[in-house]
Amino acid sequence: MQSTPVRVSVAVLGTVTTLAAYGLGRTNATADTPPTPTPSNTQTKPNSSTASVQSLDPIAVPETIVPMPEAQTFQFAPLPSTPKQKTPPLKLTSRQNPPVQPKISRIRVDQIPIDQIIASSLPSQSAPKPKAKPAKPLTVQSSSPLPVQNPPEVPATQIDDASYTLGAGDRIRVELFNVPEYSRDYQVLVNGIVNLYLVGPLSVRGMTPMQAQAAIAAKYAPIVDQPRVDVTLTATRPVRVAIAGEINRPGTYALTNQENSSFPTLTQLIQQAGGITQAANARKVTIRRPQTGGTALTIQANLWELTQTGDLRQDLTLRDGDSIVIPTNTDINLAEASQLATANFASDSKQALNITVVGEVMRPGPIVLAATTGGLPTLSQAIQQAGGITALANVREVEVRRSTRSGTTQTKRLNLWQLLSSGDATQDLVLQQGDTIVIPKGTALTAAEVTQIGGSTFAPTAIRVNIVGEVESPGAVQVPPNSPLNQALLSAGGFNRRANRRSVQLLRLNPDGTVSRQAVPIDFARGVDEKGNPILRNNDVILVDRSGGAKIEDTLDRVGGFLGKILPFGFFLR
Repeated sequence: MQSTPVRVSVAVLGTVTTLAAYGLGRTNATADTPPTPTPSNTQTKPNSSTASVQSLDPIAVPETIVPMPEAQTFQFAPLPSTPKQKTPPLKLTSRQNPPVQPKISRIRVDQIPIDQIIASSLPSQSAPKPKAKPAKPLTVQSSSPLPVQNPPEVPATQIDDASYTLGAGDRIRVELFNVPEYSRDYQVLVNGIVNLYLVGPLSVRGMTPMQAQAAIAAKYAPIVDQPRVDVTLTATRPVRVAIAGEINRPGTYALTNQENSSFPTLTQLIQQAGGITQAANARKVTIRRPQTGGTALTIQANLWELTQTGDLRQDLTLRDGDSIVIPTNTDINLAEASQLATANFASDSKQALNITVVGEVMRPGPIVLAATTGGLPTLSQAIQQAGGITALANVREVEVRRSTRSGTTQTKRLNLWQLLSSGDATQDLVLQQGDTIVIPKGTALTAAEVTQIGGSTFAPTAIRVNIVGEVESPGAVQVPPNSPLNQALLSAGGFNRRANRRSVQLLRLNPDGTVSRQAVPIDFARGVDEKGNPILRNNDVILVDRSGGAKIEDTLDRVGGFLGKILPFGFFLR
């Protein structure tokens, strides 16, 4: 069988070679060997001189050498030139690999099976295809990822708040799904820009995390196929807020958070501002939050509910630009005041207070109420530091006057007798800076009331009693409260030899301004008795009279002295 020369054009990845006069017949074929089937979708044109390979993909060819007859020769003819097409940019969808350029391999023509060359050179029987559209961008998929060195991820506490807008100082975490090498931590710069890896700067100022997520995805779209981006706020910028009203240190504060911390809360701000005052209305704390368009959102928090039920929703998180107003209470609620004073957002109990005490106290005037260990500054402590109440004090109508931040004055009437008789601790009000205490004058007290008040903590530690007359050391003496009359006499050294030992006179200034006089029989063996050994009060006066013999002696001394002045000395010698 004679071989017929056929001209074949073969394109292998941009390399074109012309095969001429190639022997297609098999001279050593036997009768039992079936002819090689022709592909169903191809046909041979009689006068066709050239054929093109339709696919440009690399072909894995076994390394086999095809023997050719010696009579066959190769002729090379130039191929018509085709316009060079611009290679589209690469797109990356790999999870681990960076963009990879395809590797071009050169294949020897004599390594291609002749059957494949023939099949590629024959035209297809199908209808002519239209002009091919430009090829889509090449995507590289890898099943064996290369190791990539990524920076260590910082564990972040996700802040789930869609209303938060990004600004200078915020830290965000950008995650690209299936492309971890592009994931980074970023800090928003002063101008509101983040410098994204590979794609450059992007302004995120004023965006919510969801809006920034969409903007970053659009930024990566030219180099990542259908990027899926997740933006997490890991640390907030310093929050600048203002607080006013019933707060110890009102003003503007910048709350700086450390990385991985959450937003600052309302109670944290109040603590930094010195705590709320005792005149604060903790049930109606108002937060004004600026919104886009110049409007403001008003939120109300109930800190009393927080202390009673532990409702953390009342401890609101703050945002940059928030304004907090703590209103003034219309009246002092004694039950709430004692509990709010122990809250962690109350005033610092270790700070000394400037208090004024007037009225029926031993030392009226301004005092400095120093902090006590583990205790709160109370009304009874202030009275005690002022020397205690006097005997004329009306403990049932003690007044506390308090100036508020709004310029008004609150007045609360307290009953210290109720504190003594029933143990009502709410009457012992917790004081605050600048309070004024007024102890009014009473009308009358029973002996039992005097005794009970004298032993109280707001009574003076000692009372002053004046003893005049026939005692060894007449004058003022200091005795403990609720001391009986006999104890005062002994404090003055007891009776002298001229004293009337049977009774003494007790003079007392009553609250109504009158003076009472009582004769008290003396029996040092007698116990406390209202008639025989009464309890003394502050500023009582004890008068010890002379005995009968002392009176006669004093009379004779006066008479003798008078006669000695009017009569000559020799008149008595006759």
